[in-house]
Amino acid sequence: MAVQQFNSFASDTQKFDFFKKTSTQQFARTDVLVHQSIDPTARMLEAGKILAAGGSLFMEEQHRSKK
Repeated sequence: MAVQQFNSFASDTQKFDFFKKTSTQQFARTDVLVHQSIDPTARMLEAGKILAAGGSLFMEEQHRSKK
């Protein structure tokens, strides 16, 4: 019985470690899906606003990816 409980605990810990390692990847994947789901016209308007303010699309993307 004790061995079975230990195995259950060990497998739960492994699942937690796996989740901890992949959570950033999962977040990035979700962020990409959300960004891709934005209307292309809205993305162009957003890019126009950034450029009109004297910003850089590359720097904006770098800033967004750090969040």
